[in-house]
Amino acid sequence: MNASQKAILHLFDEHVFGAMRTELDWALRGAAANLAALGLVAYTEFLGGIVTGDLGRQGSSGSNFRAFLPYLGSDYEDLARRGVDIYERVRCGLAHEYFIKGESTILPQASAPCGIISSMNGPTYFIVSVYRDHLFSGARKLRDEILENQNGSTTARARKAMSTVGITIPLQP
Repeated sequence: MNASQKAILHLFDEHVFGAMRTELDWALRGAAANLAALGLVAYTEFLGGIVTGDLGRQGSSGSNFRAFLPYLGSDYEDLARRGVDIYERVRCGLAHEYFIKGESTILPQASAPCGIISSMNGPTYFIVSVYRDHLFSGARKLRDEILENQNGSTTARARKAMSTVGITIPLQP
């Protein structure tokens, strides 16, 4: 394993699968489902920033968030195709107004194929446990994509994104 691969694994193991997962579990054990939901949408934006390479770039929050939706699964992309802007409704609502915009309910757990259930004019349900599982599954896909394509654009964008937060992913020796 080369130095670049080790750095990528460290990033994902320590920050994504370590700290992020631990913090979410603490929030859920503390009955803080709203806090967990806010964390999940922030983590979605962070991981999307790795996808685009634009982590921390002013004005890129929406594009970063949306860039990670394909990694969550097709149900999340289907919401967008049906006109539900989950960035604006869910992420911005939680981040700026404490509540998801419009009629909504945040559930710590439920059985559902998607962590967000919504329609253009209907209520929105955010199911924390389902979204969490999809987020970490998507993070594994992204990590593997970066590791498999060491000299490709995915790795270059990840390297650029992480440099904005002071994490160096060395070039492959």
